[in-house]
Amino acid sequence: MNKSSGPDKNRMDVKKLVSIGIAFTLFFIAQGNILTVTDGGYSPSPKLCSTLKLVPILSLLCVVILVFVLIKMLKHKYVHFKNRELDSKTGSNGLSSMQKDNERKRPAGAKNKTIGMGTDVIKLFQQMKDDISEENTLTLGYRHLLDLACEHLDFSAGVIFIIDHNGCISLRGYSGIIPNSQENYTLELKGIVSELFERNMPRFIRDINSIPGNCQELFYGFKAAWLLPLMPQGFPVGLLIFFHKDVPKHREEYYPKLDFVNIAACWFYENHRNNRIVACENRKIEMLIKTSLAISSSLSLDDVCRILVSDIGKSFGCSYSYLLLSRGRQKEMYVQQCYSERKTPVFEPEEKIIDIENMTWLKEIIAFETPVLLGSEEIKGYPQKDKDILKISGSAGVLIAPLKHNKRLVGILVLVEQRSAERARMGKEVLDLCTALIAQASAAIENARLYSSLSDKVAQLTTMVNVGKALNSDLTLLSFFERVLDGISRNFKIQNCAILLRDFEKDELYVVSVIGHYQEDALNKRFKIGKEGITGRAAALKKTINVDDVSKDDMFIPSTGNTGSEMAIPVILNGEVVGVLDVESEDKYAFSKREEILLSSLMNQVAVAMEKIKLKQLDKERANKLSLTNTLVKKLSGTLDQSDLLANAV
Repeated sequence: MNKSSGPDKNRMDVKKLVSIGIAFTLFFIAQGNILTVTDGGYSPSPKLCSTLKLVPILSLLCVVILVFVLIKMLKHKYVHFKNRELDSKTGSNGLSSMQKDNERKRPAGAKNKTIGMGTDVIKLFQQMKDDISEENTLTLGYRHLLDLACEHLDFSAGVIFIIDHNGCISLRGYSGIIPNSQENYTLELKGIVSELFERNMPRFIRDINSIPGNCQELFYGFKAAWLLPLMPQGFPVGLLIFFHKDVPKHREEYYPKLDFVNIAACWFYENHRNNRIVACENRKIEMLIKTSLAISSSLSLDDVCRILVSDIGKSFGCSYSYLLLSRGRQKEMYVQQCYSERKTPVFEPEEKIIDIENMTWLKEIIAFETPVLLGSEEIKGYPQKDKDILKISGSAGVLIAPLKHNKRLVGILVLVEQRSAERARMGKEVLDLCTALIAQASAAIENARLYSSLSDKVAQLTTMVNVGKALNSDLTLLSFFERVLDGISRNFKIQNCAILLRDFEKDELYVVSVIGHYQEDALNKRFKIGKEGITGRAAALKKTINVDDVSKDDMFIPSTGNTGSEMAIPVILNGEVVGVLDVESEDKYAFSKREEILLSSLMNQVAVAMEKIKLKQLDKERANKLSLTNTLVKKLSGTLDQSDLLANAV
């Protein structure tokens, strides 16, 4: 092994010269060329005189040797200075630990080739760093690096494998080969790959099949390869492999080439990693600010969910994302909000109610209370029925984040990535961001629900106040109904609503008041109780009927021309149905359990108000009759003119 470099090597050259001189001296002594043994001791040899004539020549030779050594030392100093200047321009602090180890471990003579390669390779190295620094992703940067290496450094082809957050060593870049886009090429962390990361140095192999993994067809046709571990700061992140179609003769020439490629690759990884950390922190701060604003502001539940789903989906580059909220029971959830990158609907209206009771794997994720990132292989292992319900079948990655508040499940945030593994954007940074966001997201949803509950109570109280004002006024029953419908339309944001009263003699319902886009003959319509219309069914069953999709109900009778969903709430007084409130929407699944409860409570108040208005009208009629009777009595006591009496009575 060649373990010396720079001034140390020059000192070794001087020592070699001194050693050679001593050896020659001993040789001449042994031959009797310098000293001759006599009876009286040692005496100068006769040849010594002739040898002394060569002293000027030998002195000149020594001077030449010293000058040669001095030139080599100055050359080393100059190269060292240029390398330091290059490092200062590129931001590199010399060789990495791997390159320093390789300086000691590589074959003798290989290290000196670095200087012999000249400034052309140094310029190429600088070009590599400049070019790949402009790329925004690891895949594009490494592909560019491989292209440059194969073009200028005598490699037939090259590939790079990167270790992902799951520990899988998968293909992320290639040059000079065409992989199958349908195949997921990976390496196994065993055998030669494991040894590479342990030794942390390049390795040349002739048996391509010794590389563990499913890449044999990818490497077909090559006879030799260089395996180069990527270990910035001593931490394994990937593996570079360069191929030869023929076995190279001078392998020592490739060590400095591999050094430059390794430095560029590790530098790009570290630079890209630092940029990702900064970008991730910026996105994290931005998302935290938006979530905090959603919590602190008095937003509706729809607005909060839209902010959480759409903004997170856009920031993380998901194919689509959606938010599941609980419906009182943990096993049943509904899709509150959904974002799609392609602006296309992900769920049909009838698919938005999801029962998770039998999804054991999902319950296990919920129990973790932290976001979980699932890979394509993990997703394949789940029941197909569950994947179809959650719209995650065939996805490259899915992030599931349970949202809990005070240890109670309030929702589940689902981020779905449908791109191929090479183009997938979700990774560990997305997982970290979601982990930081779920606590605030849960609080935001709870605050929004509280705000929604308070808004419902305000709407209910406002409508009740209007009902109370109507009771204290001289409104007729028809005017009262019009005021009630107006309050429902404004406070509950319902487009079409109507009140029907019961005709007890004919056992029918007839329309008395409407608001919205009803047909012209709506006030003339009658419905037989229990036989016609959704309102007739509600009156017969004495309970609220909520039809999410009227196209699937045989008893639906169109009245607005464009109805998606309808809800009928009976008005019950003293156990008898006296009328029905009918509300309709153009959207399917428009009315939730919340509207059912609020409108049912309101109709109970309306029933009482109807009774009071009828009593007031009866009292008024009685008062009018009594007043008329008193007038007649007074007239009768004052006159007996029959014609005047009849005129006053009329």
